Amino acid sequence: MSGKLDKMPAGWVDPDDAPELTAEFFEKATPMIGGREVSFEEYARAVRAAIPIDKIPVTIHLDADILAAFRSTGDGWDDRINDALRDWLKINLR
Repeated sequence: MSGKLDKMPAGWVDPDDAPELTAEFFEKATPMIGGREVSFEEYARAVRAAIPIDKIPVTIHLDADILAAFRSTGDGWDDRINDALRDWLKINLR
């Protein structure tokens, strides 16, 4: 047996064994911020405040090799795609 396995916490559960999060789960959920129970409205305001206003989430289809290349650069890869598109606009839309 591996030494690492001996050090696993007794209550550890493999995340792959976690149940699916269903609509019922979320209906019964208690919204929390920093360990404090809050209303759904307060939680929604906090989530909206955490999303930069100047960024709009979109779905875009990229070739697999392009996506892999950007992801291989580490965290912030999506910002680098944004920067590359901005550079393209500067060059091509003068």
